[in-house]
Amino acid sequence: MKLCTMWITLLATTVQPALGWGLHWIACPQADSTSQVLFRHTYRFDRCPRKGHISIACNGRYVVYINGYNVSADVMEPGVTPLGTATCIRTYDVGRYLQADSNVVAVWYSPVSPCRPTDRQLALTFSGIDGYARPYAYHTDGDWLCRLPGFATTPDGNEEQDATLTDVTWLQPSQTSPAWLGVATADEQPGKTVSRQPECYDLPLWHTVLRPVHIYNYQYFDVDGQKVTYRFAKAFNGWIRLTFRGMKAGAEVRVNGLRYICSGETDEQACRRFTTTWQDKAEVVMPPGTTTEQIQNVEGIEIAPWPYRKWR
Repeated sequence: MKLCTMWITLLATTVQPALGWGLHWIACPQADSTSQVLFRHTYRFDRCPRKGHISIACNGRYVVYINGYNVSADVMEPGVTPLGTATCIRTYDVGRYLQADSNVVAVWYSPVSPCRPTDRQLALTFSGIDGYARPYAYHTDGDWLCRLPGFATTPDGNEEQDATLTDVTWLQPSQTSPAWLGVATADEQPGKTVSRQPECYDLPLWHTVLRPVHIYNYQYFDVDGQKVTYRFAKAFNGWIRLTFRGMKAGAEVRVNGLRYICSGETDEQACRRFTTTWQDKAEVVMPPGTTTEQIQNVEGIEIAPWPYRKWR
């Protein structure tokens, strides 16, 4: 018990000061109320840091990466409470992902319905103990970069994805694409409370998250012109994941509210990322000139609340 108390005290001294310095908000100046945004910043150390934590506040949903690894605990991480009255802060232990020299912290941000405009999309603190046993803490500031990936979350709770604009190198340290822009900065958000969520370093506790709980295969399908309907054995809330082969770049596919523009890669997948919908079938509208043989696989991914006990 004494050892556990000492461990919690150590984490409090390395992480809590960073949370207490206030939220330093950034946003993409080119984004509208529906735009998903990619953010990134490279931090450099002479030696590999001994400890590292990322504390993040967000007015939407997000995925957070460090050095290309997804460190978000679960899918569709919430940044705001369901009614949008409070901003949630969550902290991740990222020490095992750190390395000497360059460390890239990156966030994929999405607004949430009804997609209100905001100049405060993301506030993040990267803190810990460096290779010389010295504490460090860095906040989001004007040195961060951002870009639009060509994806959007619509006010009706659906998504649009233009895969021709996808940049698979955006997480790499040497990324130097001219598409990256400087961010806009903002101070604390007046009149809005902050809710500190269960952190990854807290004592064991029950914590409800969203997780994939089941993957369904379709039972049969019907073809009606350019529309193919794949039927599942039961209704579920979640995603439809389509795997294509040999689609032309720019070809548009629609499935249950998702609008996807193909990249033209040999094999590619279309799937929601930040929204879900109830469904018992996948209604796929294919562009003229395509056939059902180009749909290699259709999966139903059920997303559900998952209460679990977490110790990290």
